[in-house]
Amino acid sequence: MVVFPNCKINLGLHILRKRADGFHDTETIFYPLSLSDALEIVQADTLQFTCSGISVPGNTADNLCLKAYHLLKRSFRSSRLFTFTCTSISLLAPVLAAVRLMLHSPYYY
Repeated sequence: MVVFPNCKINLGLHILRKRADGFHDTETIFYPLSLSDALEIVQADTLQFTCSGISVPGNTADNLCLKAYHLLKRSFRSSRLFTFTCTSISLLAPVLAAVRLMLHSPYYY
């Protein structure tokens, strides 16, 4: 299965509380973009998540695709394994990273 998750810009984020499951309840304002990444999910012999294209920082084990997989596996008692392959094609990621860096830099006023 191949899906194309839409890109968006987060214009506002308010964290309301941390839930017992480790996730947060939030209020957000998103602006949708006409860009998308690609996510391919294929049944496989081992569970694996890979991402290519624009680099996404963080621990792979914290990826929401894998967290959702583990929740579904536990709920449905399934032994199926999958390979998740994400290709990030969002051209805005480097621009937004640069803006974030400038806003937090002590050299910009």
